[in-house]
Amino acid sequence: MLEIVFWASVAIIVYTYFGFPLLLFVRSRLFRRPPQSADITPSITMVIVAHNEAAVIGSRLDNVLTMDYPRERMSVLVASDGSDDGTDEIVAGYARQGIRLLRCPRGGKVATLNAAAVQAQGDILVFSDANTLCASDALRRLVRPFADPRVGGVAGHQLYSAVRTSSSAEFGERAYWSFDQAQWNWQSAAGTLTTTTGALYAMRRSLFEPIPPGIVDDGANSFRIIERGYRIVYEPNAIAMECVAPSWKSEFRRKVRLCAMAFATVYAFRKLLNPWRYGFFSLQLFSHKILRWMIPWPLLGLFLSSLLLSRSSPFYAIAFLLQAVFYAMALMVAITPEPMMQKSSLPKAFTLPFYFCLAYAGSLRAQWNTVCGRIWYSWDATPRVLQMPERASEDPRRVTPGKVAYIMSRFPKITETFVLYEIIELRKRGEAVEIYPLIRERQPVAHPDVERLSGCVHFVPWISRAVVRANWHYLRRSPRVYLRTAAEAVRRNLASARLLLGALTFFPKSAAFAYEMERGGITHIHAHFATHPALSAWIIHRLTGIPYSFTAHAHDIFVDRAMLREKLADAAFVVAISEHNRNFMAEKCGEELRNKIHVVHCGVDVEYFAPPATPQSTGPLPFLTSQPQPVGGPVRMLCVASLLEMKGHAYLIEACRLLRQRGIDFHCDFVGDGERKAQLREQISRSGLDGAFTFLGPQPRSVVRGLLHQAQVKVLASVPLPSGLQDGIPVALMEAAACGVPVVSTTVSGIPELVDSGVNGILVPPRDACALAEALERLARDPELRTRMGRRGREKVLREFNLAANAERLASLFAGTPPAGHSLAPTRATA
Repeated sequence: MLEIVFWASVAIIVYTYFGFPLLLFVRSRLFRRPPQSADITPSITMVIVAHNEAAVIGSRLDNVLTMDYPRERMSVLVASDGSDDGTDEIVAGYARQGIRLLRCPRGGKVATLNAAAVQAQGDILVFSDANTLCASDALRRLVRPFADPRVGGVAGHQLYSAVRTSSSAEFGERAYWSFDQAQWNWQSAAGTLTTTTGALYAMRRSLFEPIPPGIVDDGANSFRIIERGYRIVYEPNAIAMECVAPSWKSEFRRKVRLCAMAFATVYAFRKLLNPWRYGFFSLQLFSHKILRWMIPWPLLGLFLSSLLLSRSSPFYAIAFLLQAVFYAMALMVAITPEPMMQKSSLPKAFTLPFYFCLAYAGSLRAQWNTVCGRIWYSWDATPRVLQMPERASEDPRRVTPGKVAYIMSRFPKITETFVLYEIIELRKRGEAVEIYPLIRERQPVAHPDVERLSGCVHFVPWISRAVVRANWHYLRRSPRVYLRTAAEAVRRNLASARLLLGALTFFPKSAAFAYEMERGGITHIHAHFATHPALSAWIIHRLTGIPYSFTAHAHDIFVDRAMLREKLADAAFVVAISEHNRNFMAEKCGEELRNKIHVVHCGVDVEYFAPPATPQSTGPLPFLTSQPQPVGGPVRMLCVASLLEMKGHAYLIEACRLLRQRGIDFHCDFVGDGERKAQLREQISRSGLDGAFTFLGPQPRSVVRGLLHQAQVKVLASVPLPSGLQDGIPVALMEAAACGVPVVSTTVSGIPELVDSGVNGILVPPRDACALAEALERLARDPELRTRMGRRGREKVLREFNLAANAERLASLFAGTPPAGHSLAPTRATA
């Protein structure tokens, strides 16, 4: 008899946690029924029920107002369940922004939700909790499956926020939820979900009926949809984020309440357990809900039977010992104070037994309450605080919920200071930014500020156990998505050997990034450059549903444009560093995508790059061959650029030869390194200009600033190459203008958006050494003109190329809301 109890208990446990999920997985592969999805915008009413949510309701409504959905097709209704903590007053403050408040007497969530549903007008009802934050595109994603007339409800994808708590149950709750959502994916692929989650779900308003008291609203609405013959599908790209309960005690109380109400809900809809009428769904409901709730009894049977059989066989003794160790681990976590547990060096997985026992202790308590006839009509919400700014003075509408992941090709790279300081500026504002470089750059010179970001850089090797595990994880979770993503990445890059090699090389690493980002609470991905980094962001988006964006600079769109249109179309938004780039991408990828492209210039730190207090106040730099001269001495020119053909150094040298012929004394410093260094030295020698040029190599920005303070003209003779390769708006020109140094450059690409020729600098046609020489001669002979243009240049940078202001605009794009005083409409370039 004891052996029958033992093996029956084992069978029930194994079926519940392994057999039934395996059945779902196999069925999802053999009988796929993907819903018809389309970019539709039905009229919707978002219903948020709140009881004493003053701590979070403002952030919730700010988040709602940033969501990308036509305002004329969307209404928001906040139903207050007898709140008396100021919630109603906060909501009323949003009336001018179209948010309605429905005050109800204290009657519980279900009664309040019923009252709100009567007031709703949209064809689709969207339900969401007051302590939830949604991705900007969540509503558009959520309604897509309603294009299928067989779909009656859609469940969003609930993530747990990156905000950490002291709860000993936190790791277990996150792991349990990941396991449950994998089963959602399989359920939806071949049929229907069992239930939805209250964080974010939607249903057709025509299917809503008043919910009886004492049961769970999301469960009742789900069962009503099934009862009426419709499907509930899972939309993993409609992302909603909540925080884990702050302590295991509050999580336990929540489990007790939810389980008790779930029992009542299933009992109310018990006819759904009839397999002759509801088919596989009846088995799904029984296995996924009822059996899982009743697992404490097989667990108890397994423990007692193995204890009593332990003397009869070593097998049963080992089985009992393993269970004893498991429960001892749970007990140890339970009696250890939560703050102490958080500080311990034990792996997080050590707390899994505790969460397992906590959940089923809650189920047992709920069963006892049900037997005793206790019914929940109302309750106080579990305190879960939304992630807010660290500085109270910050406006929460300007802070991105969660974390932003930055992807770039190489890091740290001395020629990409604009990426480095953009990240530093965002982190100054309180944004949580993590860095995921595709390649770890090792170079002799690096900016000292790189060290400030060392704690948030995630370097991933080309191959490792973690990379293999991540790829296996996504292949196992959704083979179709993984394989289709890999196939599309290869197929769409066949036109470019370089990008094809990148797709093959970076795909495994991108999957590893995706695995880390999901577990790290990343809510948005931003890539710098439209080539390999944007492809990596696109891959991660396809595997995880995390929205992404990218900044397009120059070579990444002018040379290889394979897959550019697909990356742009799937992105939440795209940043162009110039109006020129925006027009170029719209022309090449389609005018219908123009509104996705926002112009946000790269910027410089205008406090760091500023004119010296007095001329030459920085003092001499040790490697200069000659010191700055007083008026009448050699004109000191500076060129900060990689020694590449497109930077036009050859034309600058030729222009300097012409200057020498015209009697202009000068000295020019080259900062940077590159493949043309030897050729340029040879040209200088042939031109008889030995001693007039100094090659300083790559230098950190502190040295560049010192050189700018001693320079009288900043020159960059950029040229477009036949391949299409050309500059964007070089940051080196912005740094010079910010320091009050007049700029001489060419009319290439977006440079005219920074340099107003004749106002704050002089622009000449590319490859025109004579025109370049004339511009340099004009500035060399007129110190007052240099001063005037330098002053105007700084004014232009302060207005349009200020790093702090432009980082704020970028952060507002991440958050989906424009900051006060800034328009996110595409800007018009100044000609």
